[in-house]
Amino acid sequence: MVSGIIKLTYILLGIYLMIACISGTASFIFALILSSLVSIGLDLLVAKYAER
Repeated sequence: MVSGIIKLTYILLGIYLMIACISGTASFIFALILSSLVSIGLDLLVAKYAER
């Protein structure tokens, strides 16, 4: 589960770097991606602990 999240993060970082080369609004996009990743990660952690 955790390794999947890490892979997803690296994929999103790669996409962000490509966007950064193309556009100047990349920092805004990156902030959105980062905040959504954090919220998804917290949801997964809560769900994992709730199962136990």
